[in-house]
Amino acid sequence: MTNRIFTDRDGVCWTRVNKRRAKSAYEAGGDVIITPVYVDPFNMWRTHARINKRKQWGCDVTFDSIVNEYEYYNCNSNSVGRYPAYYVRSEVIE
Repeated sequence: MTNRIFTDRDGVCWTRVNKRRAKSAYEAGGDVIITPVYVDPFNMWRTHARINKRKQWGCDVTFDSIVNEYEYYNCNSNSVGRYPAYYVRSEVIE
C-alpha cells in the first residue's frame, strides 16, 4: 500500500489506511473516505464517499456492506482501479 496524504479544501489532512484500520475508525464514529484506488479523493472530476456511523444508512447496514456496494458501482475499470482506497483524518492516526 502506498502511503498517501491529501489535504481537503478546509485544510484537514487525510491519510491512506488499510481496510482494517478504516473499519475500526468507522466503528469508533470517525469519518472514512472511500475512493477508487487510482483516484485522488479530492478530485473535481470524480467524487469520493465520506461515511461514518453517525449517519442513518438504514437498518442492518454495516461497514462491509457499504464498502461492497461502493466497490461494485464505482471501482469497475482499470483506469480508476478495481478496489477502493480508504482515508481517515490524520489526527485519528496520531
